[in-house]
Amino acid sequence: MAFVATALHYKENDYSVIAAYDNVTGLLTLQKPLTQYHWGAPVSTAAQYNGVDMRGEVMLLSRNIRIVGNDTDKWGCQVVTSDFLEGNGEIRIGRTFLDHVELYNCS
Repeated sequence: MAFVATALHYKENDYSVIAAYDNVTGLLTLQKPLTQYHWGAPVSTAAQYNGVDMRGEVMLLSRNIRIVGNDTDKWGCQVVTSDFLEGNGEIRIGRTFLDHVELYNCS
């Protein structure tokens, strides 16, 4: 996970891995402690700051499912979805649904 800077210095980001998560309380435990200051609020601060939400972002950098392409001739991998015409004239409509999937080195 990446915790973006919330203080004056824009480079004060932190990176860590979630070691445990309690889905009842919403508390998570990190593998290593954060080294920078990060400010947050449970609700938006827009009403107090003329429409600006001052909470820091937390970004999930990896997913449970990863599709990783090889770096062969700078192509990686491709996820291709298309329609298809069967030999009997039936048209099959292509659809791709990806949720909580990380695509790395893919186009």
